[in-house]
Amino acid sequence: CSKLKKVTLSSLSILENISNDAFIRCQSLEEINLPSTVIYIGSKAFYKCGSLKEIFIGDAVKEIGTNAFAGCARLTRLAFGKSLTTIHASAFERTYSLSNVTFSGDGALEVIGDSAFRLSAPTSITFPKNLKYIGLYAFAYNPSLESLVFRSSNITFGTGPFSECNKLKAKNVWYTTS
Repeated sequence: CSKLKKVTLSSLSILENISNDAFIRCQSLEEINLPSTVIYIGSKAFYKCGSLKEIFIGDAVKEIGTNAFAGCARLTRLAFGKSLTTIHASAFERTYSLSNVTFSGDGALEVIGDSAFRLSAPTSITFPKNLKYIGLYAFAYNPSLESLVFRSSNITFGTGPFSECNKLKAKNVWYTTS
């Protein structure tokens, strides 16, 4: 898929799963539009798609597999829908340009896996209220992270989820119920 730049899947599609390794190393892929029927994005589905810049994870997606978008170095923006429950290990690791991450505030997200956003670059993160676990080194080595907002007080943390986030200061970590 060395020349593939854009993938648009019909809104009439019945596709539910993006298979493991489906678009692995498609270096020219810049844009993908997933149909609203997709509920699972497999492991390494978009691994090292170095030109991919932006993706909206639709409201039906419940699970994102291990390394699904790892190494997508030009990915800058990411928005998650309400049905997402699990982001597996290293799903967005080494997405160095990822500066904008938006979680649905009332979404179903419960688990952010180990190293899920390690070596990415969001400046601020507001976590959804249903979140229960943030894995080890989940957001570690992020040179841009300055603030966090938690909407739940019942989160379990793995080892060092925010290690080496040198711009993050305790005064910029908040808890809110709204």
